[in-house]
Amino acid sequence: MKKLIITFSIFFMGLIVLAQDSLLVNKHGNIILPQKGEIGIGLSADPFFYYIGNMFNGNIDNSLDLSDQTVYFRYFLNSDAALRIALTVNTTNKVANYYVIDDAARLSNPLSQQQVEDRETTMSHFYQGRVGYEGFRGYKRLRGFYGADLGYSYKKSSIKREYGNQMNTQNPSPTTNWGNLSDRPLEMNDGAVMTISLGAFTGIEYYFAPKMCIGTELGLTYGHSWGTQSYTKGENMVLSQHVAYNQASSPGNSGNNINTTFPYYYGSLYLMFHF
Repeated sequence: MKKLIITFSIFFMGLIVLAQDSLLVNKHGNIILPQKGEIGIGLSADPFFYYIGNMFNGNIDNSLDLSDQTVYFRYFLNSDAALRIALTVNTTNKVANYYVIDDAARLSNPLSQQQVEDRETTMSHFYQGRVGYEGFRGYKRLRGFYGADLGYSYKKSSIKREYGNQMNTQNPSPTTNWGNLSDRPLEMNDGAVMTISLGAFTGIEYYFAPKMCIGTELGLTYGHSWGTQSYTKGENMVLSQHVAYNQASSPGNSGNNINTTFPYYYGSLYLMFHF
């Protein structure tokens, strides 16, 4: 009986120690580690460290580059486990206009300086999301973690061109910003590339202030990618006939890959804030 009491005493003392560790507080009484139901929001810390490093190196062109479009989230199921999400959105629509000689005006007057306008529209879209589970263990402010996640990404890009000089029998190779073209593209579409991946990761975090930490992680990923057909739309003159065409460039490719990854999707160094 005495041994049983001692055993239970040790067991409950262990629970008390674990509870005190999970409720680690600073000298002001603030809880250091995130608790059940709290949400974390994070971002890559690399740009801040590069900026500070360049300040000490005397770099006169130093600037804070916050171009990373990935945002990190996590929700704590309890003090030692969390669901995590990484989201990336990078979409661009760029329009460039160019002046070129007006061929029709130049034909009627060789000294004409009239101009028309060419336009190029470049579009690119990249979306990526990862959802996973994360477990923690450690001592006081320093915690290691491990977990696995599932990811999906979608990437697509295209270029469209509009021309000020018309293509016809009198002008089969009109002047453009890209030269005098007898066969000129109207749209170059690279198709879409989609990837689904499964990853495992591990890393370490240090809580330098209540509910605020800096961390790093590495991982292993397996991915499968596949693409849709790419094509080019264009125009040319066949004898006296203006022809618009739509020509396939590639039927679409697929492939598999396995990679060790550092940094993983939370960045080589990241900051997390919990609420």
